[in-house]
Amino acid sequence: MKKKFIIVLLVVFSGYLQSQIKFQNLTLKNGLPTNKIYYSLMDTRGFMWFATDNGICRYDGVRFKIFNSDNKSYPELKENIFNYVYQKSSDELLFLSYEGRLYSYSYEKGKFTNLSEKNHSLENKFLTNLYKDRNNFYWFSTETGLLKTDEQFNLIGEYIIEKNKADRRVSNRVMNICEDKTGMFWLGMFSRSVMRFDPKTGSFSSGELSNVLPPLLQVKSILTYPNSDFVFIATGGEGLLKINIYNFTSEKWKFMPGNKNSLPSDRITTLCAQNDSILWVGTLEGLSQLNLNSKTITNYFHDPQNPYSLVNNYITNLQIGPQKILWISTFGGISKHYTIPDRFTKVSQNNRLKSTLSSNIVNHCIKDKFGNLWIATAKGIDVKEANGSRYYHYDLPKSFKYHKNEEIVKFFVDDNTWWIGTWGGGLSRFKLPDNFKPGNTLHFQNFYYSANDSKSLSSNFIRSFAKDRYGNLWITTWNGGLNKINSSDKNKEKISFIRFTDTNNPSKSVASNYIDGIFFDSDNLLWLCTSKGLQKVDIEKNHYEMFYPDSQNIGSKLNFISCITQDEENNLWASSPGGLIRLKKEDNAKYSVKIIYENSYHGIYAMTIDNKGVLWFSTLFSETGSRNVSGVSISDWLKLYNRDHTLDLNHDRSKTGQDQEHDYENKNVTCDWG
Repeated sequence: MKKKFIIVLLVVFSGYLQSQIKFQNLTLKNGLPTNKIYYSLMDTRGFMWFATDNGICRYDGVRFKIFNSDNKSYPELKENIFNYVYQKSSDELLFLSYEGRLYSYSYEKGKFTNLSEKNHSLENKFLTNLYKDRNNFYWFSTETGLLKTDEQFNLIGEYIIEKNKADRRVSNRVMNICEDKTGMFWLGMFSRSVMRFDPKTGSFSSGELSNVLPPLLQVKSILTYPNSDFVFIATGGEGLLKINIYNFTSEKWKFMPGNKNSLPSDRITTLCAQNDSILWVGTLEGLSQLNLNSKTITNYFHDPQNPYSLVNNYITNLQIGPQKILWISTFGGISKHYTIPDRFTKVSQNNRLKSTLSSNIVNHCIKDKFGNLWIATAKGIDVKEANGSRYYHYDLPKSFKYHKNEEIVKFFVDDNTWWIGTWGGGLSRFKLPDNFKPGNTLHFQNFYYSANDSKSLSSNFIRSFAKDRYGNLWITTWNGGLNKINSSDKNKEKISFIRFTDTNNPSKSVASNYIDGIFFDSDNLLWLCTSKGLQKVDIEKNHYEMFYPDSQNIGSKLNFISCITQDEENNLWASSPGGLIRLKKEDNAKYSVKIIYENSYHGIYAMTIDNKGVLWFSTLFSETGSRNVSGVSISDWLKLYNRDHTLDLNHDRSKTGQDQEHDYENKNVTCDWG
């Protein structure tokens, strides 16, 4: 009986946890000019803009900049309450005020313009919303109907809604414009429910909806999906409706007391589509996530005892930007939620724990055949057990008193022999026992540079390893060039290292003594990532060839290659502080070099290709991204931690992985939303 009780308790508790998500909240304390936010928008430069009751607010992920009538630098702003933001072009934003005026902001000029005063077509018009149709015409909703303009806001036509004959006091104010796939406009009204407008004939109608919606109802938001037969209507008292645009049949979601699978309120304020199955619904009493496939609803509310709960229940606007962040505007500030589940988990040193990383400087990690994770740190080797959370630490033995071999930079597994590269302490070797468990004793043997031995390692600063098809081991160093261990010598007590160093002739020797990455391609050609460019070596023919991604500027960061790998189509991918480069082998056996992505600020440091053919890379600013190598778009940066650069990526090919989204379009976002 006791066992049954524990199982039930765990199931209930885990179900409770799954319904919880963490919100990050921004309020007056963080720099907002007010907690009353009406609208939000992320522009193409990565800035968030908020329309508030105390001016317009711009957020760069760290700081807020306030534009209002109190700011004498912007005398064009005569009012402070704004309720809508729209990006007209890469240089121009549009804002609608509570008083119905239209303002524009120019990035280039850094100033606002009152377009309602400047443009005769908009003068004395109370504007409530705007919409750009599929033909690039602008439509403004007003107190009395609609205005149609060109892109310069020159008036093309004005369409007035006929007064309600039953009650002429009923407002004709249009709150929202939504265009369905047939080109018909659905208008959310301030007090006349929903009207439809045919832009081809200029006629309004509402009779077809009389059996679905009460005639006197406020509708603040209408949404449709591309090529959908349905529209979703947020009502101010009748919940959420899904209406077929052809036969007007409907489906409804409402508040039902005591039913957790219902909306928190029938007064809906805003809608936002995450994808074709998830619809976010903002109400006056909380936030809902509606799964359109399963017809399930998950609700989120403000909890004063939980700092990660929704900042306020009065939702005014919902927006999802390019980074898949849901921005929630409320009358208590702003909440944000990452709609993509966490794909990365941060592991760092925590001295309060008995078992923890030895250092936060991690250079490499790899799994052994038992599933244990080996971690190369600045303070030695850590091994995390396969089915647990405990870390076991190993220090390399010192061959002499001042032997600096604490910092581990690379592991290389050659059957049961493991090679360890250090930064300043040379090379170590050990055999992994067949019955190894973390914590077992390991026997290390050190190899290091000796000025008196020409057959010793050429440098103590190791960068990387590779093995050719004949079993020979190749080792790159950072000031000693390239080293080779013949397959017959790898297990000997005394190893004779064969050195390859720079002779200032890259056609006959290695191009530089400073070599980072090393790779043997499918043709057994050796590729060296050097400080002077990418070098191909045919070791059998003793032939050397240089490749410069930026041939016009030899000193370019693009030519400072750090890592190289090969995809399934035999294309080579090279990383550099200047960006990402692809080398494609043509029919004539020559290689064409193409710069796929160039950005000296977000230089790419390390790469790996997973078993789905997806290229993962890290940058100099602790960002990690992915790219489908058969696609055409570079990935968005997935911001992790803005400290130090990511040193290495290693793909665990024993796992299939569940990630479904690999292709992202690069937006060159300059703001930090981490």
